[in-house]
Amino acid sequence: MRKSTFFIILCLLSQPLFSRSISLLMDTECLYLLRALMEPITKHSRLTKDDLSIYIIEDTSLNAFATINDTMAVFSGLIEATTAEGLLSVLAHEVGHLHERHITKMPKINFLPLAMSAVLTMMGLPVGTALIAAVDHLNFSYCMRYSREREASADRFALTVFQKNNWPTKETLKFMKAFSTHSKHHPYFLTHPIGRQRLLIMEDHLEDLFNVKDLDDLPNPPLPEEIRILCQRLKSKVTALLHPEKFLTISAGATDKVTLYSRAVAHMQLDDHLKSRAILEELLALNNSPIELCFLLQTYAGLLADMGEISKAIEYTEQALNASSHANPCLVMQRAILLLQQPTLCPEKAHAIIGMLEMNIATSRQKEFVFMAWHILAMLYGRLGKIVHAEYCLLEKFLLLCKRSARIVLTQLESKKDHPDYAELEVKIEDVRLCLEKIRVRVQ
Repeated sequence: MRKSTFFIILCLLSQPLFSRSISLLMDTECLYLLRALMEPITKHSRLTKDDLSIYIIEDTSLNAFATINDTMAVFSGLIEATTAEGLLSVLAHEVGHLHERHITKMPKINFLPLAMSAVLTMMGLPVGTALIAAVDHLNFSYCMRYSREREASADRFALTVFQKNNWPTKETLKFMKAFSTHSKHHPYFLTHPIGRQRLLIMEDHLEDLFNVKDLDDLPNPPLPEEIRILCQRLKSKVTALLHPEKFLTISAGATDKVTLYSRAVAHMQLDDHLKSRAILEELLALNNSPIELCFLLQTYAGLLADMGEISKAIEYTEQALNASSHANPCLVMQRAILLLQQPTLCPEKAHAIIGMLEMNIATSRQKEFVFMAWHILAMLYGRLGKIVHAEYCLLEKFLLLCKRSARIVLTQLESKKDHPDYAELEVKIEDVRLCLEKIRVRVQ
């Protein structure tokens, strides 16, 4: 299917979403937690969790979607409002779309009837317009029917994942029954089976999976505690970041570590640094797992930076790096940002961080982190006065996102061929130029 056709369909079906600006929640801990939840799901698919580019959209809608290039987006409203089982159901459903390559298998739609209808309307021929409109309606109905088949296939994949992971499938059905009462006028329901139709398909598949004749005979084991805690941490952190006052109200009196940590985050969002600091220092004094300690130190370092204590913030970021089992790209980027906030940049420390960032870029398959790493590298090189290197980093950054901007930066770079640093990067710049040329030829 031609890309233009795909994006026309996408715009038609997603108009309410894209008619307003989209804000992404690029919190590294939230993205880490989401990826951790994806691991037991993707292991049953053709993907790994690192094959996915995952984003959280700041939106109150109960929705998520999968799209081209193994990319997936989850709405913050879904994370905040659903149970752990409900969130896992949606995540598994969307992975099902990617596993089955549904996006690349979309049927071709003939837009000729629509165009002819517009022409005939302008000519004042109502009968011809009606005939063309009827053909177009059949064409659109076919697309919707095909889409519903894909949704049923993704549902079956999700239920199979629950069965293989020994997760509670009855809770999935409960979630879908509750979800099916959502407004039928929402664009989501243009392409998804609704109501009893969807539930019957799921129930039939569950009976086949477990070889039972009555759904009451389905096993319903509890969700593993480690998965439930991951969901709780993600839900608490997202709510604390986006709705701090609401979170502090609903979590008043809580004493568990997960909620206390998110309360510290909520206080940070409200610039109540003293309360946040007291909670974080209390938590740091407890026994914590390596990953808990890593994120506690990272958050505490961020708080110290907000309070203007940059040197201490750098010290705690380095402790977080030591607590991490590897050169965590999120912590490396935080360390780089803290360095950039200092009035005088130490060249030795800057080059050490540059080396770590370049290593993360070479080994990471997570596009959202690679994009941010190139941006930070450009700032570091800029502060060091290495303009050609900074522009090369911007070139790589735009190559991931906006090819037109990449071509503009490439032109600027090629005008600096006489610069002493150009020879060092000439081979890499030529590789990017050839890549952009191949993309241009393929599009034409």
